[in-house]
Formats: sequence, C-alpha cells, structure tokens
Amino acid sequence: MKRMVLLLIACLIQLSVLACRCKQINPSEALSGSEIAFTGKVVKVVMDKEKANYLVTFKVLKVFKGELAEEIVVNTKVSSAACGYNFEKGTSYLVFASDNSTNSCSGNMTLADFVNNYGTEVFKEKKVPTVVTMDQL
Repeated sequence: MKRMVLLLIACLIQLSVLACRCKQINPSEALSGSEIAFTGKVVKVVMDKEKANYLVTFKVLKVFKGELAEEIVVNTKVSSAACGYNFEKGTSYLVFASDNSTNSCSGNMTLADFVNNYGTEVFKEKKVPTVVTMDQL
C-alpha cells in the first residue's frame, strides 16, 4: 500500500512538471509584451501536424498594436501542456502575439470576457480594417 501511495505521488509530480505554468498578466502587460494585439473572430482552425500547431485564421476587427491586414493567421501549440491556446471557430477574441505566434500565457481571452472584466475602452484603437456591427462580434 505504501508503494502504491508513493507511485501515485510520483505520477502527480510528473504531471505537474509537464503542465504549462503562466504568470497571470493583465491586458496592459500583455499589450506591452507583444508585437501585435487585436480583436478578431476565428474563421478557421487548421492543425499543422508536423509542427504540432494550430493555424488559426482571424478576421481582424480592431488593431491595437502592429500593422495587420483584414485577416491574419496566428499559430499556437496543439497541447495545453505546451501552453497552446484553444481558439474556437466563430468566437471573437482579444489576441496578443509575437512572430504570429501566441500561447495561453500571452494574455489572450474571449472578447466577451475582455468586455465583462475590463470594459470596452481599455486600449486606444489603432485602425479599423473593416466596419463591424455588434452581431458580427
């Protein structure tokens, strides 16, 4: 019985070592630590099996940092243990990325969570690539 408990503890320690760990950051910190920041709606998620990444295509709604086209592809790891972020098609997000890559430690969040937690006027918008209505968010 004692060996079984020790084995269980060893397994739990191994799992915690493999898990992604992030320092909690607010949107202002995420903005300063990223090359690009935008709100966008996910239009496509494709897995790149060779690199174990998701390639996530966003329709850009608002740009807060960087120069972006109306659509951008951002990659993130598939595995949450590797700090991959789980983007869902049809959902709008606030995204922070560098080198067109992001992760669960970057400060990303759904646009709904962003508005609920921080309001709508946290960042000054850089440009609007397209006109967006509320039902498109």
